[in-house]
Amino acid sequence: MEKGRKIHAEIKREGILEYDILVGNALVFMYASCDCLLKALEVFSQLPSRNIAAYNAIISALLKRDFHQEALKFQSKLQEEGILPNSITFACCLKACGNVGYIDQGMELHAVSARFGYLENEMVLGSSLVEMYAKFGFFRNAEDIFSKLKERDLFLWNALLAGYANHECTEEAFDCFEQLGMEGILPDAVTFTCICKACANINNVRKCLFMHTEMERRGFLQKDIVLGNAVVDMYAKYGLMIKAHEVLKRLPFRNAVTWSALIAGYVKHEENAAALDCIKEMQLENVVPDSITIASSLKAYGSVVATLQGQAIHAEFERRCLLAKDTIIKTALVDMYAKCGHLRLSCDLFQELTNKDVVSWNSLMYGYLDHELWEAVLDCFPRMLLESTFPDAMSYSGGLKSCGATGFVAKGKEIHTRIVKQLLSEDLIVGKALLDMYVKNGLLREAQDVFNNTCAKGLALWNVLMSGYTQSGLTDKVFNIYNKMIEECGDPDPVTFVSVLNACSHTGLLDEASSYFCAMCKSYGYIPTAEHFTCMVDLLGRAGQLENAIVLMNGFPLHPDLAVSTTALSSCRKQGDLLLGKQVFEALSTDDFSMHICMYNLFIEAAR
Repeated sequence: MEKGRKIHAEIKREGILEYDILVGNALVFMYASCDCLLKALEVFSQLPSRNIAAYNAIISALLKRDFHQEALKFQSKLQEEGILPNSITFACCLKACGNVGYIDQGMELHAVSARFGYLENEMVLGSSLVEMYAKFGFFRNAEDIFSKLKERDLFLWNALLAGYANHECTEEAFDCFEQLGMEGILPDAVTFTCICKACANINNVRKCLFMHTEMERRGFLQKDIVLGNAVVDMYAKYGLMIKAHEVLKRLPFRNAVTWSALIAGYVKHEENAAALDCIKEMQLENVVPDSITIASSLKAYGSVVATLQGQAIHAEFERRCLLAKDTIIKTALVDMYAKCGHLRLSCDLFQELTNKDVVSWNSLMYGYLDHELWEAVLDCFPRMLLESTFPDAMSYSGGLKSCGATGFVAKGKEIHTRIVKQLLSEDLIVGKALLDMYVKNGLLREAQDVFNNTCAKGLALWNVLMSGYTQSGLTDKVFNIYNKMIEECGDPDPVTFVSVLNACSHTGLLDEASSYFCAMCKSYGYIPTAEHFTCMVDLLGRAGQLENAIVLMNGFPLHPDLAVSTTALSSCRKQGDLLLGKQVFEALSTDDFSMHICMYNLFIEAAR
């Protein structure tokens, strides 16, 4: 760089910049390549005329520093100067669009690049297009361009894989991982970081453990802190907190992100005391918490209704005059006070936010959701739009949940229209919420349409659709969907079996239910929950096999809950079996009034 500066000084003395375009553009390229952005911009502004190489150098340098919007402004400027962009220009600007969420502008740039004659199968342009479309969840576009590229390097595979992982398209992510291996491409730390995200969305411990073993075997965990953080996050999201803590302890270096992942996991799985212990442990290691860590801490305080501790953090930030500057902390306080039931304080803090982004609005909305203030949730949408804040997938998910709970179908359809306009239909979170809303309101045709129009159908979507048909008593449909899901999506999860067993229960298919129950336990290795036992006890009771129902109930790994016991007592009443009913009742360790009512009714029936 020192030599470059000396050459620049000589060029200035000779006045070469005033007449030699190539030298001036080369200087811009030199400073931009050496990460001297300010100097590159200074030279760029002094040039009497500029070519596409100078513009590309500046745009690339801005991208490197994450100045994405500024990069796009330079793209507009070069067009104003009548300079024709090339494939490098388009590739850089598409990357910028992907990073700032400008899907419309990105698609427009794609169309313009085609008009200029740049083909999607060119490696540089094609890679940027795949990366952008994958980021937005537009997988049809991404996959179409991906298939046209003759050379597919690891960067390209990682771009597609990251898109699948970020949009919770778990099966597609694993298929992508397997395919890159079949093409002889060795995965790197970025590949495994993406796979960790995908693993966090599946109900398969073996797959998580296998991937973790592969990372250890290849030595990635000892070298890459981002991957180490992703592994901690994977186990934490899955609820394997002991394993997550073990991984954290074995990492050669830990930062605030590592601890935040662990703390967030404890909070998510309602182990809030453990989360607060982690905060103390982190402080002992002299790791300075960042805004995300503090936000997770506030969530822990909110979940244990530890308002005093949360207020202490609030007071400390007020004392240090930091609250006005930190939107993340203020948003976390909005969330904490809402969870603690202090909705007025939560709303006041929200109003104080100078820059209300979509995350802030979502915190307020989900505070209302926690307290079942459905109409307050829906009132947030027009207010957001008035402040020029566009709802995201989480916002729409909350709104649709409110519509499902209240039966506001017209409002739900209005939200659906806006989702389509914002090109969020392909988002898995939105798709699940839409399906759930239509299913809860009995609109199965609309639910089926949403399902059919979703490109990447995750297991969650299949489960919601099955539950809708189960609730409507369309059992043949449930079994058809189950079989199709096995073909297209892979292994079912425990939620799938709840729908299938309920369908069997509605139609009295005891043999089929027994077969599904055994498959769930033996073939897939799932531990039955109270819901599974309730279905089986109900079926056995209706079939007059009360003793088998009681044997099954006694095999429940935990103490039978009220739903299982109530179902068993109800079956005893229908069969007039007072003796078995008394056995069930006496085995309970509850004073729940409803159980006494069930037993009273059983005595009345037996006395007739």
